[in-house]
Amino acid sequence: MWTLKMQELDDQEIWDLILAIEDELLADGLDPKQRHLHVPFKAMERLGHTSFALSGPQAPALLRRIRAMHQTLYRTKDVAVGGLHGGAFMFRGIAVAIRVPLFFGTVQIRPLDCSDLSPRQREWLTSDPEQAEAYLSTFCDVFDFSACLNSFDGYGKPPDGALHMLGLAAFQLQGAAATLCAAYDERGAIQSSLLGAELALKAALAGTGSSEEDLKGYRHDLRRLAKAVDDACSEFEASSVTAEIRMLPKMVDNRYSAKQPSRMETGNIVMACQHIASAVVRALTGGTIRTKLRSD
Repeated sequence: MWTLKMQELDDQEIWDLILAIEDELLADGLDPKQRHLHVPFKAMERLGHTSFALSGPQAPALLRRIRAMHQTLYRTKDVAVGGLHGGAFMFRGIAVAIRVPLFFGTVQIRPLDCSDLSPRQREWLTSDPEQAEAYLSTFCDVFDFSACLNSFDGYGKPPDGALHMLGLAAFQLQGAAATLCAAYDERGAIQSSLLGAELALKAALAGTGSSEEDLKGYRHDLRRLAKAVDDACSEFEASSVTAEIRMLPKMVDNRYSAKQPSRMETGNIVMACQHIASAVVRALTGGTIRTKLRSD
């Protein structure tokens, strides 16, 4: 374990201390966000400081120096608080990331602020009423799914049997959105998005008492799953879900096909699957942000 005496330290000595504490905290299982917070404090303690201001003008120069050096080890995204859930929207072939932010209490949500659109792209999008409405619908889909998982006010609690599979659906949908928005072959998002929609539909059935064997019997048949969810949940948006399913490729066929959808088609597939999953959670919770959004 590193312990240094209180003295004027050069940069190399501070680096050595920072890296040693990093190694210790990594071995203890702390992730980058946790290490980003703890390393400067532990470094100060190792240097003999037991009482000091943590921030503001009263924070010691040494602590500010340690923080400044330590921060160079991480990118902003490595230590950012992050969001609750994410999705994607396709606009003129541009993949737009949508993030539901972490927030507490009563807040004002501006849907466009939850995207990574540039200011000029926002103007471009909102100049087209049809595209603006499409973005708003997609944002509501992503938000509603997050609200279900995180017990937002105004949303009922989903059945206990559904929660596990909804969480699995979230992993797949987030992965699909991230792939669509990355600078790689966006078609890698197709399988994840289809699986996310399937898991969400199966979650609804699990919440109404279907066994694991029952769910396996549906295999990857989204149409049969949607019909079963419609029979089990009176508030299910069967019409829009069925319309979205009609334009989706079959999971197994797509997996092995040499011919794959275009970029725009891939974006539409991801958005369709997000809608299917959100329709499930709206049926299970009875909540939606759409009724709370104002036109101004």
